[in-house]
Amino acid sequence: MAKHSAIIPLVLLAISASAVLAQEPDRSLETDRIRSVIAEVNKALSRSDAAALSRFFTVDATLRSGQFVATGRAAIVSAFERQRSAWSEVTPAFIETEAVTFVSADTALVDATQTQYGSMILKRSVPIVLLMKLDGKEWRILSMRLLLSQGGVIGAGR
Repeated sequence: MAKHSAIIPLVLLAISASAVLAQEPDRSLETDRIRSVIAEVNKALSRSDAAALSRFFTVDATLRSGQFVATGRAAIVSAFERQRSAWSEVTPAFIETEAVTFVSADTALVDATQTQYGSMILKRSVPIVLLMKLDGKEWRILSMRLLLSQGGVIGAGR
């Protein structure tokens, strides 16, 4: 009888764990969807397409680059446009995803690197962190933080 009473909690634990796992979304599918959004962001950056870029941010998104902070889609797009016009001799920024970590079913942290090339800077790589949020059925950027060691990249010429 003692053996049966010890097994019952283990069975209940296994059943509850499988129920939780069944409710979890397919992380590899969601990771691929997030990487796809970042690929589309890179395409918009390479074309300097502010309208396309704005679609990938939530309405209340924030961008932080050094001391510079932009809040909202319009302010973020404006910051990217200023950066492009102020640094015309550099390539558009390219974001390369390094890791995607899910905080919850609809929120993920993306560790990445933003790289640009130019005649004066040669190569500039800056670590960035993106907070992605599932907005309806689409993953969007809620927060983008460029982790600068000195000076600013985005917002130059403001």
